[in-house]
Amino acid sequence: MRFMQLNLTNLIDLNDREFLEICRTNPNYKFERTVEGSLLIFNQPDHQTQQWSWAIASQIWTWNQQTQYGVIFDEVTAFKLPNGSIRSPNLAWISAERFSQFPRTNREKLIQLCPDFVLELLDSDANWARLQLKMQEYQNQGVKLGWLIDPMLKNIEIYAQGNSIQRKQMPDFLSGDNILSGFVLNMKQVFLR
Repeated sequence: MRFMQLNLTNLIDLNDREFLEICRTNPNYKFERTVEGSLLIFNQPDHQTQQWSWAIASQIWTWNQQTQYGVIFDEVTAFKLPNGSIRSPNLAWISAERFSQFPRTNREKLIQLCPDFVLELLDSDANWARLQLKMQEYQNQGVKLGWLIDPMLKNIEIYAQGNSIQRKQMPDFLSGDNILSGFVLNMKQVFLR
């Protein structure tokens, strides 16, 4: 199984607690829930995708350690978006100011905040068109900046609030704009992997 979508509409109303229990009892899989109530089941990322993800995450982590501007999350974190869907991007970031307003008691459960920044990587289990829809959902729900990256073909789509989608082929660098203020991702380090 690479990817499976279970349509639970009209069968069961999977609440947040039940969703988290499914995640906890099935640690070898990644789960998401659509706004319509379908349960999405993914394999954990393959080794190559993890390498690309870490190449990006390490750069963002270093920048964030120096600036202390926010909090970084990886793909094991589930975010409940304002529309009710639950998503787990490969990487997410929330500003320190916004995250400090989120109750400490809920920080180890479902993060009920829309990230300021998300990253999605195309891997062997993913479908580019499905990821594009997911990026549009993120943007519609309040994500300020999103990067959709196909590391194999070196294609990148940039989703920035208030702007049309930018497409880039094999850029050397990506700017965090005013969301990840001062951050520049060195794509050469990512594409080398």
